[in-house]
Amino acid sequence: ASREELEALAREQPNVRAAVDDCLAEPDQAPAVLDIVVNLPGLYWWTTGMFGEGRRWLDLALAQATAPTAVRARALLLDGQMTIIQNQAELGGRLLDEGEDLARRLDASAEVALAAFMRGQFRLYDGDLPGAIKAIEASVDLLSTVPQRESVHSLELRLDQLIVLGMVTGLAGDHDRADAC
Repeated sequence: ASREELEALAREQPNVRAAVDDCLAEPDQAPAVLDIVVNLPGLYWWTTGMFGEGRRWLDLALAQATAPTAVRARALLLDGQMTIIQNQAELGGRLLDEGEDLARRLDASAEVALAAFMRGQFRLYDGDLPGAIKAIEASVDLLSTVPQRESVHSLELRLDQLIVLGMVTGLAGDHDRADAC
């Protein structure tokens, strides 16, 4: 998302909040909440710092929308990521596992690639550069099998992969590969 898009989304935050709250009040609308939350740009959560609110929305909607879908898998992964960012690694890890397991059962390659990427990020944060590189490379390989038209998230994930793989390989001393990324 561009800066302008993020600024516009920030201005619309009260409307997003109202839409989510309205949907959460209707049990059959929980899948719509998952759609709304997982389709917000990834940077939205970082720029607003609304991890707690995002997790609350996801937790409530996931409790109601239990159908095994790729959107549910992506929501579990996002919930796990936010949970880990908020220093709850054990719970976040369980959510990541649940999301990845569901994605694998559904053969949802884009979501499996996202799970591998998230694991790579957390290995980087833990200082495990070889583990981070391996997980992100697995994510790159998985995403390469997903036709672009099948996942609106593919381009964002591909850019994130390149940025983080460039950073990790640079930290590991492979400056040529970092530059290529």
